[in-house]
Amino acid sequence: MIRYISVALLFLLTLNSNAQKAEVRSTLQTYEIETGKRQTILQENAHFEAPNWAIDGDYFIINQNGGLFRISMDGKKDKIDTGSATRCNNDHVISPDGKTLALSNNLEGGNEGWLTSCIFTMPIEGGEPVRVTKNVPSFLHGWSPDGKMVTYTAFRNDQFDIYTIPIAGGEEIQLTNSKGLSDGPEYSVDGEHIYYNAMDSGKMEIWRMNADGSEGEQLTDDSYSNWFPHISPDGKYFVFISYLQDQGSAHPAMKQVALRLFNINSKEIRTLYTFTGGQGSLNVPSWSPDGKQFAFVTYEYIDKPQQLLTELDTTLINELSDLEKNYNWQLLFDGNSTEGWHGFNTDSALDSWGITNGALEMLTDKGTPIGLSSDKEYENFALSLEFKVSKGANSGILFQVAETDDYEFAYETGSEYQVIDHEGWERGPLEDWQFCGANYAMYPPLVKAHNPAGEWNHAVLVVDGNKVTQILNGQVVVEYEKYSDEWNKLKNSGKWADFPDYGKYDKGHIVFQHFGDNVFYRNIKIKELK
Repeated sequence: MIRYISVALLFLLTLNSNAQKAEVRSTLQTYEIETGKRQTILQENAHFEAPNWAIDGDYFIINQNGGLFRISMDGKKDKIDTGSATRCNNDHVISPDGKTLALSNNLEGGNEGWLTSCIFTMPIEGGEPVRVTKNVPSFLHGWSPDGKMVTYTAFRNDQFDIYTIPIAGGEEIQLTNSKGLSDGPEYSVDGEHIYYNAMDSGKMEIWRMNADGSEGEQLTDDSYSNWFPHISPDGKYFVFISYLQDQGSAHPAMKQVALRLFNINSKEIRTLYTFTGGQGSLNVPSWSPDGKQFAFVTYEYIDKPQQLLTELDTTLINELSDLEKNYNWQLLFDGNSTEGWHGFNTDSALDSWGITNGALEMLTDKGTPIGLSSDKEYENFALSLEFKVSKGANSGILFQVAETDDYEFAYETGSEYQVIDHEGWERGPLEDWQFCGANYAMYPPLVKAHNPAGEWNHAVLVVDGNKVTQILNGQVVVEYEKYSDEWNKLKNSGKWADFPDYGKYDKGHIVFQHFGDNVFYRNIKIKELK
């Protein structure tokens, strides 16, 4: 029995039963190397993967729900007849002469169907496939330039290694022998080398070896997880995909990734584009025949709050990553000054606020406690920040706040994402709508998601029209519809019954409440939503 299963391949091969059921939007795009221009070919509120670019340059091939589809340059979609191969995964390669399509297909269905993955060939127009590999599981990746061999990853002898086999069938040849995962093999243009990704160094990096498996050489060495090198038609470059956070041997979907270009002569690496993707984005050879472009797939969750979480890079403090910039996030606090902020309804100095180790600090021994208000007003937006409360401390993130002489306090108009150490609170009993993560005096948190006093918490607030979502440490803690019957009932029967303008405004300031306690805020970012 199998004793070792790569997390990466297990995820890859259970993709049909998991990611394809997720509510995602897939976008097939092309990227032009010289200009950086991206063009959308096809976008669907469904999951598809792994574009090949046809040899004549006129269409792409993708996989979706076990089938293969031909996509024209103007985005028209036609199903390819794959005969009895109805469980095709994201491993499919076009022959060098453009006449034949090789593919990986599971012989059996179910969650363990991936254990039966086998390599087949069929005419590029479609037809009944012919089996190539006898042993399973086998996962296709590359075709030799003379058209005689294919290279693939296979599970044999309790480990995943790289193999080759004559396309006409025969005995497979093992090229690597490693306890860690070796995957994604692809031939060089001259057929003398095979490029691949492997865990031989202890993390996933790009390697190159001779076509007979000898003289393996590591090509990348950085903090990323690097996968799937695809060689340009002129043999000068390969494009590959990098996870911005190390994933070990896993190759998950819906992560922060970058397309990167490796110059084979100089070994220089250029980052081309960062986005949400991973599994399915760049699994197969996808260069245009002229080598000027390549194709890839990006993904986003249809559910907006869920998608917004994938756009955030929480490894950086008070700065934006390339990914966040691509998704139009903006920094509201640089860790050094309160530029862009002022005291609520006052021109007084912010002497009750300080900056300590790159964080806004509510001071308890200096000045008069004043809420910190954003200079700009926001209507539809996503706000991401980190907060840390001292024992028993209280604060809050108020939004859609009106700032005029008519109002003395921000809470008279603005809703509040509650920030508090309710477990250490010693100033009287609390209602559940006062717990950390609540929408204060309206909605209690759905789950317990807060970290204890003294630890950082990640809060995300999404205001999208009348829909409000509060997320704490990755978990949705509050969801509601402003102006709904429920919302109006809570507003008119509770604490806000005496505040007629509570929730009145759909556009307003963001205000950090100063309750006189020691609370910290940092990594404050915002994205305005359309």
